[in-house]
Amino acid sequence: MKKLLLIFLLLSTFVELQSQSELSNIYLTKDNIFQEIEPSKHFKNKNVNNVLVDSVFIHTLTGNVKVTYLYDNNGNMLTTLTQTYVNDELVNSLFLTHTYNSDGNMLTTLTQYYTNGQWFNNYLLTHTYNTDGNWLTRTNQRWENNEWSEPIWSRIYTYNSNGDVLTILSEDESMNDRLNTYTYNNNRKTSILLEERYNPEGSWFKSRISQYYYNDNSTLEHVLYQDWENNEWVNSSKMYLTYDINGIELTRATQYWEDNTWFNNEMTISTFDNNYNILTYTYQLGEDTSWVNDRSYTWSYNVYNTVQTQLYQEWVSYSWVNFHLYNYEYDSDNNLTSLIYQEWVNDGWKNRRKCENIFSFGIVNSSAFEWESNNWIGSSSNQWIYIKIRGQDIEMITRGLSATVYYRDFTSIEENNSSLVTHLNSYPNPCQNFINIKIDSPIAYKSCLLSLFDMFGNQVSSNQHNLHTLTSDISIDVSALPCGIYLLNANVDNVILSHKILIVR
Repeated sequence: MKKLLLIFLLLSTFVELQSQSELSNIYLTKDNIFQEIEPSKHFKNKNVNNVLVDSVFIHTLTGNVKVTYLYDNNGNMLTTLTQTYVNDELVNSLFLTHTYNSDGNMLTTLTQYYTNGQWFNNYLLTHTYNTDGNWLTRTNQRWENNEWSEPIWSRIYTYNSNGDVLTILSEDESMNDRLNTYTYNNNRKTSILLEERYNPEGSWFKSRISQYYYNDNSTLEHVLYQDWENNEWVNSSKMYLTYDINGIELTRATQYWEDNTWFNNEMTISTFDNNYNILTYTYQLGEDTSWVNDRSYTWSYNVYNTVQTQLYQEWVSYSWVNFHLYNYEYDSDNNLTSLIYQEWVNDGWKNRRKCENIFSFGIVNSSAFEWESNNWIGSSSNQWIYIKIRGQDIEMITRGLSATVYYRDFTSIEENNSSLVTHLNSYPNPCQNFINIKIDSPIAYKSCLLSLFDMFGNQVSSNQHNLHTLTSDISIDVSALPCGIYLLNANVDNVILSHKILIVR
């Protein structure tokens, strides 16, 4: 089951609600504990999920927000429209448009903002790929003086014949350019990473070298980091790792070099259950040649291997002291129905905040509460709103007083029985007053729901049709619709087909 983590696209597009750094600090999850050590060799960007979010409404102290999403047949997000409510009317705010190649890899992301009654370009992120689907270039440009600027930043990738990254050239407008060069051993594991910086005078200079060492099983055991100083490599830090018999990382320790001596810096210790769910994560600080406990996280899970509790403790006066606790409750479909945050006060747990979710036929109504006078009351300030749909499909984190999420099940054409629907076409396209929809399939279906959406995600037309033949032609009257680009969705026995149409006159 593929997983989509939305932290949250609506908030990355509506920055006024909160910062990304604030979002990332809601709680520590097993997904972000460990940082990748080796450079990624594959950069494919395809995004297919079992659940798609169509729209989200957020109620905050400072205003209300609506975010609407459109997708293609493969579940790739095509557009994201952010709107705010002003005097009970929706006002456009931000619009993101994504394009993809035939492999589902993202090609462009265009960001536009709305002001004075019209859309204006803001930023353009562009990706190119090689035949293996790995990045060749990534560039970000700003719209200035009615044209796209030189890249604000860019990344250029090269690969060896095995598809491993050889170099990554990073450039930005502040001239803080850097070049990473990778060397591999016979097992295609990174052995050396050389980092170089660009001198404003026009030359490259060495900055840092990282040397990777592996055991007989090709598992990384330690890394040595050295900095280039006075025309020689000087020790900076090093890292040691240990694993269980299944190759799961158990410990990670770092040391720093000072006065020709290695000193302990930081260590993390992890334990796991038989399903490889992380149970404990302990963080220690170095004191010369020893280690001292600092803080710890402990998790428990339900029968679906979904987090049920998360305990945070700190090491005080040679013992672990409780600080806060998250309690998760789920329904029979493993949807998160409540998340309660408690703090340890006077040797007991005290309620502080709660997020409550009510699920009903593709809709989630989420509300934030605070504990007052031994009762849960509606929150008087923006609080974390956390939604998990079926435990593993979608996780969403936002901030406000309440939120409503509209979602639906999704099965791509590839994942469904591809023999069921072979072709969807429309003609003439562009059209003027009528458009004909042709659906070819090897079997006859009972019904088909045809829906039209404008570029902002608003449904402008919806009609149910019965299909009795293997080839069906359906005519739709679009004479009342304004000129522009529309997305046609055909729901054929829960298989979603999408097609863009253009109305011109």
